[in-house]
Amino acid sequence: MKKGIVLSVTAILSALLLLAACAKTPPESPGSSAVSSAAVLGESLVSSALQTTDAEKAYYLLFEKLWQEDDGLNDGIQYISLDLTRVKLKDTAPLVRLVKDFCDKNGYELLCLTFEQLKEQGYIEDLYFDKGVLFSFEDKELTADSLKTDGKKWRSGLGAIGATYTVEKKSDGWAITGAEGTWIS
Repeated sequence: MKKGIVLSVTAILSALLLLAACAKTPPESPGSSAVSSAAVLGESLVSSALQTTDAEKAYYLLFEKLWQEDDGLNDGIQYISLDLTRVKLKDTAPLVRLVKDFCDKNGYELLCLTFEQLKEQGYIEDLYFDKGVLFSFEDKELTADSLKTDGKKWRSGLGAIGATYTVEKKSDGWAITGAEGTWIS
């Protein structure tokens, strides 16, 4: 019994450290760690780490699609930045966890920074994210079984892709059911 409690506490602490990776306090420079101190976490983040939904799977499905599209944008990168400031998802921690797992498996460092933050911190210079790609979503609508969002992958002013995607929950999981206004720069 005690061993199970210790494992549960360990899992919760691991989730909190993951949340710290995308807390509001970004790293100071491109060379610094993306993980902020656990002190940044308030009680609301702690409680949100314990709640889960499955809407994060809809966003992750789009992340995977965008990752595979125009894979030349992925060449030679070290960072994947995820901008979730315009999503309607109540709890972004499960989505961040999924993308963090992807990054860990593939040798990338996850940053949770906006375009402006990346620019301010020196990751983006002259409209070029030399060592990374930025994924962002701007939601139009999110319900329990549907997501409509503008999704994009950006590396530079001349290297980006996106569309307005519709993702719907089916009996066997989430599926991308539409893409409107697809663009490539």
